[in-house]
Amino acid sequence: MNQTAKEFKKNFYKTVEKYKLPLQNKSIFYYTLADRLQEESENPELRQLLITSICDNGYLLNQFSVSKTGEEAAGDYRQIQQKITKYNHAYESEQTLKQLWEQIINRKTLPVLKSIPNVLHTTCQQEVEHLCYLYRKFFLVTDQNSPELYNNLFTYVMLTKTYPDYRIIAPFFFYQIMVKHTKRLATKSDFLFSPKSLWKYMNYNIFTNNEKNYKSYKRSCKLFKHLCKYYKTDININIQLCRYGFCHSYNLIEWLEYFTSKKSRKFLTRLDKFYFDLDLNYLEPSEAEKYNIYSAYQMSEEEYTYYYLEYSDELFDIENYLKNYIDAHVEYLIICMRNLYVDITAIQNSLKEIYNDAKLKDLYPQMIPYKVRLVHVFEILITCLDMGVKAKVKKVLY
Repeated sequence: MNQTAKEFKKNFYKTVEKYKLPLQNKSIFYYTLADRLQEESENPELRQLLITSICDNGYLLNQFSVSKTGEEAAGDYRQIQQKITKYNHAYESEQTLKQLWEQIINRKTLPVLKSIPNVLHTTCQQEVEHLCYLYRKFFLVTDQNSPELYNNLFTYVMLTKTYPDYRIIAPFFFYQIMVKHTKRLATKSDFLFSPKSLWKYMNYNIFTNNEKNYKSYKRSCKLFKHLCKYYKTDININIQLCRYGFCHSYNLIEWLEYFTSKKSRKFLTRLDKFYFDLDLNYLEPSEAEKYNIYSAYQMSEEEYTYYYLEYSDELFDIENYLKNYIDAHVEYLIICMRNLYVDITAIQNSLKEIYNDAKLKDLYPQMIPYKVRLVHVFEILITCLDMGVKAKVKKVLY
């Protein structure tokens, strides 16, 4: 096994050299490799190299690593192989979900409602009553203000009972109807809609909080979770497919991952959970001190943490502002990626430029020292870089 691990590592670097991929830090390696694969999408060697690299546990990509025994190297190799197998299984599952989902969204008209056996009417009534309860709970609507809610929901519960391609996604089907046709569902007699309107992608503003929108996002996510919980024991329903639909119909999953990180796992498919757990950060455990951002500003991590906790509310608003700013100025991400573990001074100059150009001076509380502010800008810049790299990798591997 020791020899196998050595050969594995040797072949990995041989392939890296073949494609002349940069190795000064993991961020630029992942991004450049993903970019190359995007250009050569049918290249199996590049694809396998990217999969192997994101499954690395420090055995392959760690320029500051300490030497390891043969037994430790063999253990790392086994872990990488196990992770690659896990990824492949998750990927195959995702492809199945993708095919099922495409069959569903390709339907252009609602099917004709069929009559159902009398024996099913009781279960339909129970289901509709619960859906009405959830609707009124999450949208704060009274019985008087939703006179047609029961009748309309009864119609669509019956429809899912007679058409398997709608029953299989019942939680997400009813979620979409409630969210996208909220008022009409509750008030319009014989309410109808185009299936196309349910599946159209919605892009929410997730980095600007006007109080109402974040509350609305939280409510919507809770509604979806409650619907999945209600239907999870129904053998005719595929909760993984519902999660797939949710993740591919909104960018709310990005909002969840950032603001309620651990809770977001309940909304993810197996493949999305795999990516969620991936650490594609540039940072290496044995980072040389000369490249450490705290050392660069002659401060301790404890000092930064003190100010971060002391002014967490104010910094939260600045973080959202900075994310929007960096999103509009991606050149700073490129500068950062190229200079990590190469030139800390170039990164410091870039941080100053962001601080001045984004007019951050008046946004930070006066009590926060200038150097702490710059480290905070760096932390946000790195967060955006990590998100960008992971998004790039997911896109080309999908």
